[in-house]
Amino acid sequence: MEVYTRGKNAVVDTRFEFVQLDETGHACRTSSVTARRTITDDAHHAVGYSSLTDVRIDAACGTRAFLMRIYVKHVSGQAAKIDGVQSGVTSLTNGIAFSNFN
Repeated sequence: MEVYTRGKNAVVDTRFEFVQLDETGHACRTSSVTARRTITDDAHHAVGYSSLTDVRIDAACGTRAFLMRIYVKHVSGQAAKIDGVQSGVTSLTNGIAFSNFN
C-alpha cells in the first residue's frame, strides 16, 4: 500500500484492454479505451463500466482467444482498493465480453 496525500474523493485513470492472443498465447492485437473516474467518499464499492466498439478479429493472429484486463492508476485523493478474490473462491472483480450486433 502506498501512502498518498488524502483529499476529497479518489481520482483514478483506467485503461480497459481487450487483447487477441496469437497461437503462443502472446498479445497479437489490442483494443483499448481509457477513462478518468472519480470515486466519491461515500462509496463502499464503486462499479466502473467500460466498453469497446468496432473490435476486429484479426485472422493473422491464428486464434480467437482473448483476454481482458483493466489497469488502474491512482491520480489523487483518497486511496482506492481494487478487489480481487475473497476467501479464495468468490470473485469480486468481473468482466464479460460479448458481441453486440445491431
